[in-house]
Amino acid sequence: MSIVAIVTLSWQGASAQEVGNWDLYPIFSGEKLQKIIDTQNVVYYLSDNWLYAYDKSNDETIYYTSINGLSDTGVDNIFYNYDKQILVVTYNNSNIDIIRSNGRVDNIPDLKNVIMAQEKGINSVDFQDNYAYLTTDFGYVVVDCDKAVIKESYNYGLKFTSMIATSQYIYATFSGKINVSEIGAKHYDISSFSATNITGN
Repeated sequence: MSIVAIVTLSWQGASAQEVGNWDLYPIFSGEKLQKIIDTQNVVYYLSDNWLYAYDKSNDETIYYTSINGLSDTGVDNIFYNYDKQILVVTYNNSNIDIIRSNGRVDNIPDLKNVIMAQEKGINSVDFQDNYAYLTTDFGYVVVDCDKAVIKESYNYGLKFTSMIATSQYIYATFSGKINVSEIGAKHYDISSFSATNITGN
């Protein structure tokens, strides 16, 4: 069965989920299916900026809201760390949630709350060990996923569109090129990155 079929069936079979005195009804329209992440036990899918999770073991769908765990509304994107089994949720307002395999949700509101002259949208997330590398409209930030805190933040006044972190290097796309730096280098200045001859978006 395809993932899209699972999403469709899980919506058709979903029932109201009672939380206190509230009944939560999934509002999946299927008009804007933005992303699907298939994990061992759960299929996460983002549609119309709402987050859902299909549990393969019991054929049930969870509809995430600020009532039953999320810290905010307007989910922009989702990213999964298969090694650590955590889902990073980013919002349109730069808020960040981490959903853990036991269902616990940790919120990291620092980027949302900070006042900056530049835009601070989150463009991509990559993982290396316990850390999440988030590219932003001003540079990038590093999140310690175990502690659910921002470990490092670099404001270059440049839009970083994507990043790949390895055990030795960071590859970042900005200024129309793929740039590289050693992961242990001091990244306080943009000169810590060297441009490659590879162009990027």
